[in-house]
This record gives sequence, C-alpha cells and structure tokens, in this order.
Amino acid sequence: MESLKEIVLFVNKQKTARIEVIGHPSNYSGKMKQLFDGIVEGKYKTDEETMLDLYGNKNSLDSYKKLKYRLQNRLINTVFFIDLNKPSFNDSQRAFYICQKHVAAIDILLGRGARKVSMELAERTLRQTLKFEFTDLSLHLLKKLSRHFGVIEKNKKKYSYYSSMTQKYLEIYNAETLAEQFYTQLNFNANKKSLPQDSIAMEATDYSEQLQKYINNVDSNRFLMMAYLVFSFRYEIAHDYKNIIRICDEALAQFEKKDNNRPISLFIFLSRKITYLIQIKNYEEAEVNIIKALKLVPEGKSNWLNTHERYMRMCIHNKDYQKAFNNFVEVTGDRGFQLTYKNIIETWKIYEAYFNFFIKIDKIELDEKETKFKKKFRVSKFLNDVPIYSSDKRGLNIPILIIQLLFLLQQKKYGQVIDKAEALNAYCYRYLKKDDTFRSNCFIKMLLVLPKGNFNRIAVERKSKSLVEKLKSVPLEVARQSAEIEIVPYEDLWEIVLNMLDNKFYQHKSV
Repeated sequence: MESLKEIVLFVNKQKTARIEVIGHPSNYSGKMKQLFDGIVEGKYKTDEETMLDLYGNKNSLDSYKKLKYRLQNRLINTVFFIDLNKPSFNDSQRAFYICQKHVAAIDILLGRGARKVSMELAERTLRQTLKFEFTDLSLHLLKKLSRHFGVIEKNKKKYSYYSSMTQKYLEIYNAETLAEQFYTQLNFNANKKSLPQDSIAMEATDYSEQLQKYINNVDSNRFLMMAYLVFSFRYEIAHDYKNIIRICDEALAQFEKKDNNRPISLFIFLSRKITYLIQIKNYEEAEVNIIKALKLVPEGKSNWLNTHERYMRMCIHNKDYQKAFNNFVEVTGDRGFQLTYKNIIETWKIYEAYFNFFIKIDKIELDEKETKFKKKFRVSKFLNDVPIYSSDKRGLNIPILIIQLLFLLQQKKYGQVIDKAEALNAYCYRYLKKDDTFRSNCFIKMLLVLPKGNFNRIAVERKSKSLVEKLKSVPLEVARQSAEIEIVPYEDLWEIVLNMLDNKFYQHKSV
C-alpha cells in the first residue's frame, strides 16, 4: 500500500487532467485539428502552402511555428499511450515499448523523490529487460538498483547481486557498442567513392578478427546481429557469395538456439542468404528459405512484400515466368499490398510492365480471373507516363528504358525504336561508365545494334557478337550491381529480342 499511496499522491500533485494528447476529439480542435488531419490525408506538402491554407496569408509565420510546436509536443505525449495490444506488435516489440515507458517513469519518479515505488518498478522491469536482452535498458536499471541497495537500503545480498550483474552487462554493452561502431564505419566507408575497395576489405577483415574474440563469451541478440553483419560485410566487399551464405548459416544457428530469439534477427540473415543463393543460381534452396522467411514477417508489411519481390525475381531468373506472374497477381490482390502500394509503386509498376510484355510474347498464359490484369494495363500509357528519374539513385531508369524499347520492338514500331535507342545511347554515355553498370552498358549497346542491323536477325547477331561475349565475360552472379536493375537476366532478354526479329531488312525513312 505504501508504494501505491506514493504514486497516487505523486500523480495527483502533477495535475494529470491537463495532460495534452492526440486521440480524443476534445484534446485538439481548430487549426491544430486542421493541421493534423491535413498531414494524415496528404493534403499538405510544404510549410508555405500549409500556412496559406490555415491562415489565408504568408505573413503568419510566428503563429504557424507555434502551432507546429504545440502539435509536435502533443504528439510526443501521445507516443506514451500507443495501444500495444494490436496484433502488429510481437512479444519482443511489445516488451521493448513497455520497458522503455517504465524506465522513463522510473527516472521521473526518482527525480521527484518517489524512490520506493521507482525501485520496485525497476526490479520488475529488469526481469523483462534481461529476458528480452535489452542490454542498454538492463544496464541503466542495474546501475540504479546497485546504488540504491548499496547506499540507501544497504542490503548486502541485493547489492552484491546487482553490482556483479552491472559488471557483466557493462562488458556485454561494450561488445555491442564496438560491433555496432564497426558495422557503421564499414557502411560509411563503403559509400565514400575516394576509398579503394582493398582498403575497406582490409578494414572489414580487421574488424571481424577483433569481434571474433567475443563470440564465445557474448551471445546477446544485439551483439550477434552486429557482429555477423560485419562478418558478412567482409565477404560482400569481396563478392565471395559462398562465404556470405556460410556466415548467414552460422548466424541463423546462433539465433535459433537461443530461448528467446527474435523473428527479425532470423529474417535479416535469411533475407541476406536468399539474395546470394539467387545470385549463385541455387534457386531450389532459395525457395525453401523464402518460405521460411515469409513465416517470420507480418503479411502485407514491407519485409513481406520485399521477400515476395525476390521470389518473383528468382522465378524470372529461372525462366519460370508463369510462376513469377502468379505470385505477382496473388500479392497485388492482397489488401496489405494495396495499403502499402504507394510506397513501392515504382518498382512494382516496372514488374507489371515486364509481365504484360511476357503475356504479349506468349511466355505467360492467363486464366479467366487474370484476363482483367491484361485489360488494366495500357502499353501506350506506360510508354508515355512512366517517368525517367532524374536522380535515379536506385538505377530504375535502366529497366524502364529497356522495357519501353521492347514493347515498341514487339509492335514493330521501328521508327520509335530508333528514337528510343538514341535516348538509350545518350543515357548510356552519361550515366553507365562504372563497373557496377558494366552489364547494363553492354546490353544497351546490344540494343543499339538493332537499327544498325536494320532489324534483321542475322545482321544483328553478327554485329552484336563481340558485345554478347563481353556481357558473358561478367556473369550476373559476379556482377557488381543492384539486384533491382536486371529484372530479367540480359542473356535471356537478348534471346527474346532475337526471337522477335526476322530475316527481313527494315530501312528507317527519315522525314
């Protein structure tokens, strides 16, 4: 009862009736409600247009800033009242947010002198932070409990326990911090174009050797995650795919033997393993791991969608276009996909275009339910509406430009093919000069041979022979490029291109 009295008096003194949160309509109205609802609905894009809509002029900057500040503070308060009983939270996530709230409450209570209830809450929360391996929270609580029972209550048994646990978790925390720093440094250096790959590879090897010393003594989720990401990075930089897969298997074995393994830890390394199994064309094992990975993530969420995308890409690389298409139809018909679609629309629209192309060249058959898929897609709209991205950091322009040309080729619109080829040539000259776009550079130059050979199959094959050999000299499994770029392996796509040609010569008449 003493602890309960203490917290009741504390809360009463703080006048909780004045707590401002978003959620109940009475807690926000007027311009604040307009601003909140406008952001949720996607109505407001810039501060200038928002201020104009809310105040009717551009001279209300001070009022607008105060409104934003009040709304932000109210939203921060609301964070502490998020409903954790929703099925989207797994046990570990739910425990993390509850423990974070408890730790914040403990610090506030201690700061206002409510020591008894705060230390009871600390002991109760510590059991959860230890169970779920939240090392930083555990260390934070252990230090407070150690001091309390050593200085305030002078309880020898509890002080000895919490003191020794503090030392143990300090070592774990230091190992986790070191592993995280190493992983962050490697990623930072990998993005610095001025640093040679050999230098980063040596750094990755050095970091791996340092972390290897902790593997037998530290097995926290956080340490294992960061350490094995560093081990994996060491081989990624060298494009040693078999060793990356081996490292992923080691990581998975470590996580699977833990009593309280986290689905996300297993998913991360399964996902990496899948990527490189596809890269070395071990499609059978990749499919087994894809099925495992899909069971670990909520349906309709981004990880679920990304895994399905890899599955489609794998089927395409395996020339199983029908299976890839069936998967696409199933996923895009899912309610979860429809909710998330806006965020990934670029990539999936490109897949949609490739599937429609496969339908047109009879690589995919449609059943009665799927005929509406074909009706919804308009080639002319795709050719005109799909943007060419000016920044193009993900390399999406390449598959877009290629599929646009293939549609024109399939329709035998050779004049437009030539125009598109000229655009491809300019794009190739401007952007595709690096090692990580070597294969795309080769393939685009192969497409540029089409008008040079007057769309005659024999002439095109003859003129493109040296480029085909260059492409084959750097197989997809060893190419240094983003997986999103080559939706269909260029060797397979070139075979399709040749099959669309005949033995006639088509001369383009300039107007």
